[in-house]
Amino acid sequence: MNSRIFQLIIVSVFALAHPLFAAEMVVGNIRVIKVEGNSAEMIEASGAKSAVKEGVFIRQGTKIITGPDSRVDLVFENGSAVNISPSSQFSIDEFIQDPFNSDGLDYKAVDQAPTTSVTKISAPEGEIYFEVAKQKSGSSFEITTPVGTAGIRGTSGFAGARGFGLATGSASFRTPAGNTVNVGPGTQVNPNGASGPASPGVINAVNAAVAEMQVTIPPNTFAGSPPNLLPQQQGALDAAIAQGGDAILAAASNLATATPENSPDISRMASILAPTLVLDIASRVAEAAPAFASQIAASVSLAAIAQAPQIAAAVSLVVPAEASQIAAEVAKIAPNAAPEIAASVAQAVPQQSQDIANAVINAVPSADAAVIQQSSDQGVSQATQQGDPSAAGADNRPQPSGNAVNPPPPPPQPTPTPNPSAS
Repeated sequence: MNSRIFQLIIVSVFALAHPLFAAEMVVGNIRVIKVEGNSAEMIEASGAKSAVKEGVFIRQGTKIITGPDSRVDLVFENGSAVNISPSSQFSIDEFIQDPFNSDGLDYKAVDQAPTTSVTKISAPEGEIYFEVAKQKSGSSFEITTPVGTAGIRGTSGFAGARGFGLATGSASFRTPAGNTVNVGPGTQVNPNGASGPASPGVINAVNAAVAEMQVTIPPNTFAGSPPNLLPQQQGALDAAIAQGGDAILAAASNLATATPENSPDISRMASILAPTLVLDIASRVAEAAPAFASQIAASVSLAAIAQAPQIAAAVSLVVPAEASQIAAEVAKIAPNAAPEIAASVAQAVPQQSQDIANAVINAVPSADAAVIQQSSDQGVSQATQQGDPSAAGADNRPQPSGNAVNPPPPPPQPTPTPNPSAS
């Protein structure tokens, strides 16, 4: 056997057997659960800067800088938590995990990570307090500081410019000189690389921060969190955001073409990153993955619920054969807007108005069926008034062109493709 082929076989077998390669990992979510003060700033992977706000979700590639009066608490989808002290810098260098459903998980009670994950965080300035949930086999959790890097399995402690120490558990600490120090509970590594007992004041500060984070963690911590994309998919969207609207539309379309089964999540994440382009994103991704049109429309509607009727109409223009199903799936996401959804989609695809009305009525049984039917009829009437009255059953839909999809009024036309990072 050719030696090169043999080497590739060995590498492939090892990769499939290794826990980190058993399944393709996705980008994990981190939630900001508390913000004190008003001088905390975050820089996203795309380069966009904004104030840190309580309740937002962030991902790998994000940096947080706190001012002298600010403190930020984070909880990771793997069950770990971090408290960023005032006048500190903190970065999430990598956070990926095996896919799992975090909905309904009580993060106050999590003492073991719910899935395998790889976490790398840094505290180059200031200090952080942390509580790392017990890691599953195959996981890794690293904290890098100016005085070295710690490998953690499950413990609480502090890390930063003044050293690394633990209140509970144990960790392996590697100094810049390459020396390895085993750190146990109540001990710390100083900036000079020497280890010794941690002061009671430091241990008390760690315990207080951990207790505060436990109290602060909200119920249903990750309900409504952004989709978990593959790292290369998330990276492509983040890179495109910095280049402007055309780039994000092209990136979303290309990703959906390559992995159509991921198109609903791709379209939703793109819409979160570029909220001024939701209609164009929904249309372009539906063009790339028409078999998933109804899921795409529903997913984008989750990111922009107020525009659900327009989103349903825009996607129906692209995949008219699925108009009734599109209307139904979006109505499930926005049941209070069921009449408007029926009207918008019927106006976009008038020849299917009765199927559209029936589908929306069945999707939202609590809604007033007569109102939905009337709304659908009004959509047809508006479409007829815009075209040839003698062709009420014809396809009078305007065709999408370029980077924009323009469903007929009342759905407003999408805005031009600005640079989302400038907003």
